[in-house]
Amino acid sequence: MKSITVNRILELIRENNLTLKKFAENVGVSQGNITDWKTGRARPSVESLQKISRAYGVQLEWLTGDC
Repeated sequence: MKSITVNRILELIRENNLTLKKFAENVGVSQGNITDWKTGRARPSVESLQKISRAYGVQLEWLTGDC
């Protein structure tokens, strides 16, 4: 089962019609990181979540499901 955070990241990717590669470039993380998040091998770091928040204008609380 994917976490709320990963589901929200994937939602941003879909809503913006992005490839994983383009999303990774926009955020400043590797495409491998996103693949690892998607498959559950890793979880996004706070730093990565902050980068996503800034790049896509969303609140950290929304990304983590804390709102």
